[in-house]
Amino acid sequence: MAVDYIYDAAPPAGEICRMDCVPGQTIGWIYMPLPFALDHVNLWLLGDPDEGPLAIVDTGIQSGKSKAMWQDLLATTRKPTDLLITHYHPDHIGLAGWMVEQLGCSCYMSAQEIDQARMAHAASDEDFASGQTTWYRRHGLDAERITEVSSLGNTYRPIVSGLPQDVVLLSAGETVSLGGIEWQVMTGGGHSAEQICLYSQQLNVLISADQVLPRITPNISLVWYKHGGDPLATFLSSLDMFRDLPEDVIVLPSHGLPFRGLHPRIAHLREHHEERLELILRSAKQPVTASDLMPVLFRRELDPRQLMFAMGECLSHLRLLTNSGQLITESIEGVDHFRVATAA
Repeated sequence: MAVDYIYDAAPPAGEICRMDCVPGQTIGWIYMPLPFALDHVNLWLLGDPDEGPLAIVDTGIQSGKSKAMWQDLLATTRKPTDLLITHYHPDHIGLAGWMVEQLGCSCYMSAQEIDQARMAHAASDEDFASGQTTWYRRHGLDAERITEVSSLGNTYRPIVSGLPQDVVLLSAGETVSLGGIEWQVMTGGGHSAEQICLYSQQLNVLISADQVLPRITPNISLVWYKHGGDPLATFLSSLDMFRDLPEDVIVLPSHGLPFRGLHPRIAHLREHHEERLELILRSAKQPVTASDLMPVLFRRELDPRQLMFAMGECLSHLRLLTNSGQLITESIEGVDHFRVATAA
């Protein structure tokens, strides 16, 4: 069974589309535009359209356009009492502070995600510039592109409205009632530290956030401000949490169209990363840097923002291969180089 899209197209931007594939149409789909290469994020309104509590999942970025869209949306429905943020990335949390202030609603997150959000929001432009310059120089990026990236400063804070002061913390294995529906909390790593996904057995619905997307692969980055882990290994192992979900579960992703075919899609994600790991091994017979590998993995022009994602992806694959003993690392004139480990 391949990915089977439930709808042919997304709803008009800024409208609440009640999903007829869900019992009682208890989930509303909101398609929120983004001003990036990834041009939208899917947000969800949970609850009966006619009565009972309502909850929102994710918010979009902070912008005048996003706020105006939300004000129009909220004028057409009852007042939501709960807001769940799946993870700290700006397209998911960008209006959380503003929304809590407007609605007086409770905000739910995982502990690692709110901690990461607070750290990113508080960091100065100088912190970002210094951290990125050191990190990218260590991994072989040329001076011109380092300057392009570091000059962006803190790209997080301008599109995040401020963060909720009080957060209800959720952990994997808990059950939470949102919109009058019982949801099992599942948390995955790799794309983000403790990203929340929600599964309802009652509705046969998985809100997969960015952990499983139907067409693109979520960015898995090793980054300068959190470089001690193995994000790709974490991501791949996190996919195991979906193993026992039904074959016909309805998947609501944060980007792309709702679909069925969770398990084939997960298999494809694993294959995708295996192919990239093999490509790196074939390219690292002689010492190479992460910068050397970017055009191998990404055969297109990259703007400064996309470059950050691409470098992070290269480094996450290199970390997994290094940790598994397939690559060795050596510093040459202060720059990390990687090459295939030779058998003893």
